[in-house]
Formats: sequence, C-alpha cells, structure tokens
Amino acid sequence: MSKKILAFICIFLFLSVSLFSVSAAELDSKTDGSNWMSAVDGSSYITSINIPGTHDSATAYCTFGLISQTQFLNIEAQLYAGVRYLDMRFELKNENFYAMHGISSCHVSDGLFAPKLTAEDTIDACKRFLDNNPGETILFQLKEVNSTAGDSFFDLFYSKHIQGDEDSWYLENKTPTLDEARGKIVLLRVVGASAEKFNDSNSGINFGSYPYVEGTEIIDFRLGNIWALKNGNNVYSHTFVQDSYKLAPRQKWEAVSAFWNEDLSKDNYNINMTNCTGGLPFPIYTACEVNAKISEYEFVKGEYYGIVGLEFANEELCEKIYMSNNLTEAAYEPTEAPASAQLTASQANRNSIMCFIFNTLAKII
Repeated sequence: MSKKILAFICIFLFLSVSLFSVSAAELDSKTDGSNWMSAVDGSSYITSINIPGTHDSATAYCTFGLISQTQFLNIEAQLYAGVRYLDMRFELKNENFYAMHGISSCHVSDGLFAPKLTAEDTIDACKRFLDNNPGETILFQLKEVNSTAGDSFFDLFYSKHIQGDEDSWYLENKTPTLDEARGKIVLLRVVGASAEKFNDSNSGINFGSYPYVEGTEIIDFRLGNIWALKNGNNVYSHTFVQDSYKLAPRQKWEAVSAFWNEDLSKDNYNINMTNCTGGLPFPIYTACEVNAKISEYEFVKGEYYGIVGLEFANEELCEKIYMSNNLTEAAYEPTEAPASAQLTASQANRNSIMCFIFNTLAKII
C-alpha cells in the first residue's frame, strides 16, 4: 500500500471520528436529571443501572419538620434532579392513602393548613414527569405505615390508583429491561397481595421480604428473596440491602462505602440506604456528614453501585450517581422542571441556612 493511500485512510478515519462521534463533554451537556435514562442502553435490566433514590421520599413538607423532614425537594423536583427510586410510605385511613413519616403527616406544600399529601398526588407527579420524559422509568416502592390492613391495603390501592390505568404501570413480578419499563412506574410491592385476586402479571415486583434492620452493626447487609406470588419455592431474584439506620453518621458512611466494596450481583436489587438516626435526632444533621462523604467519593464510570437511597437529595449528588453509568447520546432532549417542581426563593434561603447551621454542627461534634 502506497504512503499516499495510507495517509488518505488515516485522514478519513480522523475526520470520521471528529465529525460523527460525541465527546464526553457533549454527552454531559445533553444529559441531565430529566433525561439521563434515555442515554442508557434499553436492553439493560433495571437492576444493572446505577440509580439515585431517596429515603422517605414524600417528606419535603411535613409536621415536626426538624425531626421528620428527610428531603428538601418534593417528588416532582426529585425526579427532575435525577431520582428514579422512590421510597413511598402510606397510611390507609378512611379508604384514603396519606403519605407519612412515622407519626408525621406529609403535605403538598408549606403552610399550617396545606392539604395532606395523598398517594394520588404522588402518582400524578410521577405520571406528569413520565409524560414529559418518556425515556425514563420510576421505581415506586410501596409500603404501609401506621395501619394493619393486610392484603386489603393493596386491594384498595390497586382499585383506586391502578385499575383502569394499568398502562401507566409495570406490574409484572419480573425484572424488566429498561426498554420494557420506559414511560412506566415500576411497582415494588412491599405490602401483601391476595393470591385470589392477584397474580404475577398484575401485582408488581414482590418486595415482601425487604429487610427491617434494627441492629447497630456496620456490616449488616441483608439478602431477601423475591418470590413468585403463588409459588413460594420459586425465587427468581433477591433484594440485597444496606439499611442500618441506627448508626451514627461516621459509622453509617463506613457501612455505605463497605456495601459498594461488596461483589454486587447485577441480577439483584442492590439498595444502599444512606440515612441514619445516630447522634443528634435531626435528619438534616446526619445527612450533612454522610452527603459530604458521598460528594467526595469517586464514582467510576462503568463501575456498578446499584440504587443509592439519599436523604436531602440534590442535583449534584444525583448527577454523580447517574453519570457513573455508561451513557450514550440521550434519545430525548432535557426538559425544564415546571414551577411545581421548583423551590421558591424563601424555601431555598431557608434550606441554605439549615444546611449551614447543621454542617457547622457536624464539624464541631
């Protein structure tokens, strides 16, 4: 081959790469919290994706805020920040589902007389987001609190919020690929379901064995079976969870980072919760120290971290997590968060002051 032909081929290849490839910087500019999943390979199972999530997701506005609030952003704002795993806890009262954190009721906005936040409010926020961002999916973990309705809890939840709108949900008891879940709310069902009324095609992913960890061991990771609804011997996947919430912040960070050092199977729902109650009894205090460590942590692109359940999630923390996936060019353009998903200036100022106060405390104590 002559030198001229070889030179021509080299120039052609260089121009091809320059003109038609998308640089990492260009990818970053076209990917944000609203559309990042549309840049993930659709054949990926949802368990194999690094996903920002939130703990007690509905608590942006709640009674006894200083000891009960675990988020600054409402559900819709969290989704636009990049959150795709929601920890939803409802109390069944007078045939209505109200978002709760323990005995604290959650509300739709600030104010003494703000309406209570309902399951309908949170589901509508999810649907609005997915309508505007059809390349995304949302993992919706459904828990019952403060009531003991048994199977009737899910019976009523299904009839009020799913029946007649099944296309908005992914309801199989099977791990979907991202393409199978795009544009849908993936139901992770911690509550029971009647085998007479429901089966593995209409009751969501069976998270009934999600662990409750009351111990104070740093290394206390729990493996739970995901069963077929009718056949308790049929295990097709697992939850693998770090949720040692009684630790102090420094110990909690040890647990969080140790979980990422485990040999995590991408077939499992690996959930690393960052919340804790040790030390001062204020979530914002404990979150300050743990979130600072997450901000400093080096997430390596292409490495696997699973679902990360954050307190006081923000765009920066979420971005560190979702950008660790192997992203391609986003199939959908980013969308702007509506006014309902944005903080007012007074809310932002109040949150900044709280962060400053408790960050200072965290450094002193």
